[in-house]
Amino acid sequence: MGEEHHLSKNKIHLWQVVIFPDYDKAPPITEINRDIRKALNTGSGESLAVCVTEQFSMSSGVCHIFREEFNQVEELKKQGKKIGEVAVLENQGRFLYYLVTRSRYNWKANYEDLEKCLIMMKEHCQQHGVRSLSMPRLSCGKDGLKWTIVSSLIKNVFNGTGINITIYYIDT
Repeated sequence: MGEEHHLSKNKIHLWQVVIFPDYDKAPPITEINRDIRKALNTGSGESLAVCVTEQFSMSSGVCHIFREEFNQVEELKKQGKKIGEVAVLENQGRFLYYLVTRSRYNWKANYEDLEKCLIMMKEHCQQHGVRSLSMPRLSCGKDGLKWTIVSSLIKNVFNGTGINITIYYIDT
């Protein structure tokens, strides 16, 4: 009894215990070994996601590619998003999702903040009829998060939504 009481007081996050009971409802996820730049100008209406800092410095990695391509940093800053939130821009009939997972460029992301961002992004996708979403392996580069855990988070959060997800990565 004491152990049950102890467990009920603890909040368990998806990144701590990955639970995926409905494999038949898993969102379609396709992994492509290709630079994400290929998805930026496809004209497919596919929405895009990337992780960024609160400062939106976007000076390296995939977020730098987004900065070069879309260059809307001031619009992003005006949204005033904090860690665990998502800044959203509309671009040519699709949405650009900027998941704020860190305060500063030299900080590391964590699973809890990424999970919050994914949930917020999913809700926006559902409210706006997004059917297709592309992203890199979120926070798995310099942030050092494990792709097996991040991909499970994505599957769990988007479970049952029917949103097609494409993950771009480059083997190094």
